Amino acid sequence: MFGYVNIDKPNMLIKDYYLYRSFYCGICKAFKRHYSQAARFLTNYDVTFLAVLAFAVAEQPCEIRSESCILNPFVRKPIVAPNDLLLSVVDVTVLLGEYKLSDDILDGDRKKKILRGIFKRDIRRAESRQPEIATIMRQRLEELYTLEREQCDSCDRVAGVFGEMLREVFKVLMGEKYTPESGDLVFGVGRWVYLADALDDIEDDYKSGNYNVFLLCYAGFADKKQFFAEHREDIEFILGSAYNGIHSRYEHIPNTDYEGVLTNVLWYGIKSRNQRLLDMRTEPKPWERMSEGFGKRIK
Repeated sequence: MFGYVNIDKPNMLIKDYYLYRSFYCGICKAFKRHYSQAARFLTNYDVTFLAVLAFAVAEQPCEIRSESCILNPFVRKPIVAPNDLLLSVVDVTVLLGEYKLSDDILDGDRKKKILRGIFKRDIRRAESRQPEIATIMRQRLEELYTLEREQCDSCDRVAGVFGEMLREVFKVLMGEKYTPESGDLVFGVGRWVYLADALDDIEDDYKSGNYNVFLLCYAGFADKKQFFAEHREDIEFILGSAYNGIHSRYEHIPNTDYEGVLTNVLWYGIKSRNQRLLDMRTEPKPWERMSEGFGKRIK
């Protein structure tokens, strides 16, 4: 999808990190059940979080196996064994990948047309396996495009459409295990992802003339550094509100074996990403983030 919903490794227990990695590798492995080898490159952090959340809401235990990796066949790694729920998450991964590719193509990225051609058969297969989810995504994508054509300047409105799309997808994915509280959480995460992605891409969107809700909300954009300096307080409030909304919804999720992973992502991972967005920093290495913390303590 976008790659924003990630763990904060320095603040994660080792047992939770291995469980998270087992889900990540399990999703990659599950692709070979129904999709091409190329489709395995769609595995990402966002859908790994979605898989962990789905297992938590369903209160379903996972089976962990030790298997070799296609990238390193001589090393065996722990993976979550595929079951119906994990395979459904893989279907959603393909459809979300197609959603992102379509969005990039409409923004003028011609290279993504080649990628969509590569995944054409996988996309058709995912649509046939999850027709209801595919329909939801098409409808919500068209709704977003309508708002973009109208030059909508409401962050809540456009981010809310993306959040609602993920809520509806999660409802279909979970079936009888779905709860309104879990749907609210997914909505909050989706809303935050849209805002984070818009802020991350603001300079590229300005140069290319693509739609970006923040460019419409705040006139006089010159460059990203100037924009964040002038509007930091407002941006911090928007991201902080989204962050706080996620926390209030997370309180209603069952406390299961997956609590450590979910808490790390929702409390620390999103907070860390917000700070990097505000400071215009790229993804740091774990040891770099740790050294920054040590330096602050020493001072």
